[in-house]
Amino acid sequence: MWPGDPLLLVVIGSNRIDAGIWQRQAWQAGSQCHVEIGQAGGLTGLGPALAQLAAQIKAQRVEVTPVPKRRGAAARCPLRILLADGWYASAIVPWNPNDASGKALIAHARASLLGSGFDLRAEDTVRVADAAYCQARWTVAYQADMLHILDEFAVAAAVNLESVAPLSVAALHALRETLPEQALVALMEGREIALWYVRNSYPKRLLRLETPSQTPQDAVDLLWRRARLRDLRLASLDKVFVLDLSGQATTSQFSAERHVIAELPALAANENVAAPLRVASLVRDGVFDLDARQRFPRLSFRRLAAASLALSVAVALCYQAVHLARVEAEEQQQLASRKAAFSPRPGPVWSKNEQQRIVAVNTAIRQLNLPVAPLLQAIQPPKDIRVAVLGVKFEPGRGGDEMPLLQLTAESRSGEEMARYAGFLASRPPLVDAYVTRHEVVDNDMLKPYRFVVTARWRE
Repeated sequence: MWPGDPLLLVVIGSNRIDAGIWQRQAWQAGSQCHVEIGQAGGLTGLGPALAQLAAQIKAQRVEVTPVPKRRGAAARCPLRILLADGWYASAIVPWNPNDASGKALIAHARASLLGSGFDLRAEDTVRVADAAYCQARWTVAYQADMLHILDEFAVAAAVNLESVAPLSVAALHALRETLPEQALVALMEGREIALWYVRNSYPKRLLRLETPSQTPQDAVDLLWRRARLRDLRLASLDKVFVLDLSGQATTSQFSAERHVIAELPALAANENVAAPLRVASLVRDGVFDLDARQRFPRLSFRRLAAASLALSVAVALCYQAVHLARVEAEEQQQLASRKAAFSPRPGPVWSKNEQQRIVAVNTAIRQLNLPVAPLLQAIQPPKDIRVAVLGVKFEPGRGGDEMPLLQLTAESRSGEEMARYAGFLASRPPLVDAYVTRHEVVDNDMLKPYRFVVTARWRE
């Protein structure tokens, strides 16, 4: 795809479908369509609604083929679809180091979806979102029947289906520049409200309400209270960002002390456009882990310029590397000729006692160079891990590539805290190869604490 080619954007909400054709940083005139999904709902109502949408696109006689007839250009206009939460199954996948990637991760995600009560078939498509290390991930499953309906719509509209992704993830991606590092976001679409927790650009859905009987403010507050009861770390977040994708929420419906009405980034071409289509246009070049089609990013002028610049830098670096290699070869040849002209002096011969003294002096120097401040910073447990460090033993390396050895003696209230602290040390640079070498329960103590020893290597 080239930046000037048209792009069909479709957003399938809970009860309505919005569509439009984006080309040259603007919407094509008369290309926006809105179709209501029948009362039957589900896949029964989705098929007829998409058929009606395909007929509207053809009736409007909107040009959906690439304008420039270049050699190798795509024969059909690309189509990208965003789905509301009700059109796919989702669940939280707990962290498992044995199933962290590849087919093992997909199998682990399928097991989590089945455990959550979803009727998952082998032909359904499962995708898992990226997350921070050792953190739970969000997984979604797209029904094969729904993807088949979307493919039939693409054929009827004479377009090429390239992407099927969640609308909620796209909305959070569009808001990432306006959100703080940690934020609670309530996404409202139709009669559904979902509460998300965003931290360091990693979104995680916490709770969801379908057709709530309360007012929007009361429903958001209810989800907020439930989320804080489940995770006490959310108590520090005193406000919730609210984004209504239906465009019906107003500032007067929410409390300014507890809620912030989120605004999508301004774009001149998005004036007088429905919020779902605004989201679709803002993330039209985005690539999501949860995309059912796992497409490649759309080319843009910025990406082309960046690729040209990177290629130029690579060529310059290659030329410089070849030149430096040639200069180095000449210098080595000159150095070899100079060495041949002079006979090398014999090195000093050390006695056994002198060698032992040298080893002792080097060991003492390593002990004097003990990195106390970085060491204390690395082993300091976070507030959510209740562990007391009783002692630290530091053994410097014996020379060569051997790394210093660090032994920590600590106490915890439970074995789970002990395991969490050992995992915390394993992720704290410059500590490597951290593991529990010994542990016991102190019976003579009324609290029965766990006393354990963690051994790790210190990479200087």
